[in-house]
Amino acid sequence: SSPAPTKRAAPAKKGGPAKKPAPGKKKMGEEEDTESPLKPNDKKNQRFKDEASLKLLKWNFKVPRQEYFDQLQELMEPVCSPGLFAKLFHADFKQHNEALKILISIIPTHLQEIKQSLELLLKWIS
Repeated sequence: SSPAPTKRAAPAKKGGPAKKPAPGKKKMGEEEDTESPLKPNDKKNQRFKDEASLKLLKWNFKVPRQEYFDQLQELMEPVCSPGLFAKLFHADFKQHNEALKILISIIPTHLQEIKQSLELLLKWIS
């Protein structure tokens, strides 16, 4: 069995390397992300129709090309909070683990939002 492909990060922002915050301080932007990690949406059926009519790339590949990552980011950005989105597409796999912890923690309270975006979450995992 071949190893799973790694996730690629969103393009880095200009301005040099990020500095680590002092202990006890949050990074800029973390305080602002108080909204639900997953937003309600009614686009699931439309995404399936778009994929069937070839408006979207079919999620069927051995090694994903950059266009698959770009498309997944475009589809997930409207349904994720900025904080969750940043963790999902971060270059550091530790942030991916944090994103998974968030998703697991919201299962009891946000089950409907998870169902509405499940195919996107499963694509991200693959």
